Amino acid sequence: MDNQKNFLEIFKRYSPSQEHRDILLKASNIRARKDSERRMVEVYAFFSELVSKEDLYAIEAEIREVYSLESVRIFPSYPENFFGNNYMNEVITELYRIGAVSRGFFDKYEVCIEAGHITIEVYFPDGGVNLLCDGKAPQLIAAIIKSEFGLDYKVDIIKRKDFEFDYSAYEREQREAAMAMRAKTATLTAANAEKAKPEEKAADAKPQYDRVTSLSFDGNTEAEVISDTVYGVGNMTFDIADADIIYGGGFVFSPTPIRNLSSPARGICAFGRVLSVESKTTRRGDKTILNFVITDNDSSIYVKTVKPTDDISALVKGIKNGMAVAVYGTVKPDSFDGELCLDPSSVAKIKIVEREDNAEEKRVELHLHTQLSAMDSVISPEEAVETAFRWGHKAIAITDHGNVQAFPQAMLKAEKLGMKVIYGMEGYFVDDTARTVFGEADAIFEESEFVIFDIETTGLSALNNHITEIGAVLVKNGEILDKFCTYVDPGEPIPENIVRLTGITDEMVAGAPGEADAVRSFLEFTGGRILVAHNANFDTGFIRRVCEENGIAFTNTYIDTVAMSRYINSELQRHKLDILADYFGLGGFNHHRASDDAEMLAKIFFKMTDKLKEEGVRSIYEMNAAMTDKVDCLKLNTRHIILLAKNQAGLKNLYKLVSMGYLNYYKKHPRIPKTVLNEYREGLIISAACSEGELYEAILAGKTHNELLEIAKFYDYLEVHPLCNDRYLIDKGLVQDEEGLKKI
Repeated sequence: MDNQKNFLEIFKRYSPSQEHRDILLKASNIRARKDSERRMVEVYAFFSELVSKEDLYAIEAEIREVYSLESVRIFPSYPENFFGNNYMNEVITELYRIGAVSRGFFDKYEVCIEAGHITIEVYFPDGGVNLLCDGKAPQLIAAIIKSEFGLDYKVDIIKRKDFEFDYSAYEREQREAAMAMRAKTATLTAANAEKAKPEEKAADAKPQYDRVTSLSFDGNTEAEVISDTVYGVGNMTFDIADADIIYGGGFVFSPTPIRNLSSPARGICAFGRVLSVESKTTRRGDKTILNFVITDNDSSIYVKTVKPTDDISALVKGIKNGMAVAVYGTVKPDSFDGELCLDPSSVAKIKIVEREDNAEEKRVELHLHTQLSAMDSVISPEEAVETAFRWGHKAIAITDHGNVQAFPQAMLKAEKLGMKVIYGMEGYFVDDTARTVFGEADAIFEESEFVIFDIETTGLSALNNHITEIGAVLVKNGEILDKFCTYVDPGEPIPENIVRLTGITDEMVAGAPGEADAVRSFLEFTGGRILVAHNANFDTGFIRRVCEENGIAFTNTYIDTVAMSRYINSELQRHKLDILADYFGLGGFNHHRASDDAEMLAKIFFKMTDKLKEEGVRSIYEMNAAMTDKVDCLKLNTRHIILLAKNQAGLKNLYKLVSMGYLNYYKKHPRIPKTVLNEYREGLIISAACSEGELYEAILAGKTHNELLEIAKFYDYLEVHPLCNDRYLIDKGLVQDEEGLKKI
């Protein structure tokens, strides 16, 4: 944007208060950066006076609301001599906004600013200081000062020398705060109950939500006795054959799944793996506080106890992260936060029975994600390699999403075990050779006739859903010559959400032609002419499926106006039909009705061919050639693809593809264009990946068998995934049931 404009000229729809107006008019050297896809705006501006964060945040919120944006950030800069002790509170306020670990630590602090160095003393013990440093708080503070004043400071955060943490006072304050909050909640609940109607009072008498002890739906609700010494508890299996009591005595090995520990109870035995062990002595030094978590991989619970140090020393020394234990004791509310915890009277070390692969012929896992695939896995690269080795597998592939960061850890573990790692990646593939026109026919825009059409359906899957309406117009040189429209009996009830979207009801399609007759009539209307549709693969997918089921020939060439618009109207971020109608100033229309959509698409098609003529492009062939030269990989849809390196050349090419994806083709994901992949294919083995791969999507779209074979030729092998991996397609209505998944 023009850096000579002031704030109010850039954000013309924003009408601030006089106070905020005065602040903004003092800004200069304004640079604004927008991300339309993510609906974000960042503004960089120089201010001649210091502006409080409170005012800046309020201005951001107002602009965000006026423009319906997801995020607005203002990054101020000031003269370097403005920085001093008096501004540190503003720096800390900004830290609270960007620092994950900072809030509450700076309620009280002392700061000393010297030449190139800032020391901040906080009133917290060493553990709190370490937490701040682990969270990069010193670096974040230095970065804020650098950004706003251009000054380089080294920042240190230390514990106040004369500070002593009073555990008793802290616990007392927290209990008082918790009691005050419960009292406030009870008061509000009583007040709301008084206002409620009699029938609402009855509904409110029971809790709105039940207490949830597990996020898993398939964990064991009862312990499974597998043998005399082996128990299945939660989602783990434990063996007590060689149990070693490390604290207490009189053990009763009768485990209760942790998910069932939802109320106070005595004489409870729980099995689990130990996590997060913490111990500390009380202020007087005569007792030890021990906290740790146990989990059965279905649910978890804190084990907490306060005992004389001598009595509990063996347990403190013996309890370690990762070990399996049986804990016998009392489930009760914690005096500090009120949450249920397990107070142990006895603890025994037991064994975890690891899952095994008992297949005679071991598989090699070729599609596996680690912690380096965000939101897709929790296993570490080392643990994945170690598990495959323990199961007797000869090798394992690592295929994280869009990155190769797990390779070093996997390599080191594999070398230690004598295991083979296949280095790979699940990439984000874009077909930059894809065309707007599907078929062999050519035509001159001014001289040829086109049939522009649209369909309405009962859902999104050409395999499982059906047509409810077909609308089409015959056009030539900017004029509509003829129209076609018919309701279609889909042979199934129309879902309520589709009725709301299209306005087409079961009554409206009753007595209409079935799919076969309607499609025959439509193809007679087209007369073999070139078809035009918006997101044409969707519409033709339904037509093609009906033709295949009923022995009807479907050979029409067709044009996809979404891909066409991406090239012609490259300044637009989205290319939906209503957005294009507004862009060309074509007025309103009855969207999601086939006949109205077809007529509007005809007008849009005329506008786009007019723009092509201005560039000297007058035919389908010329349009394809021009688009091939100027394809924008950042505007194409991504699909998943698996790349495995079979040798050093392949590994080198894999690294090149990753680097180019992040440096040259990054938008939401690091992309791999098909033309680039072909150039660096040496040494790589390529698969069509999962249900988000090109081949699977083509099956869902109803492509013909020959078209599927043509797509499959590009790949070295195909993947068949477990049904559970693709069951989400049933939930989305893209596949009818598990039989449909098996058919795919």
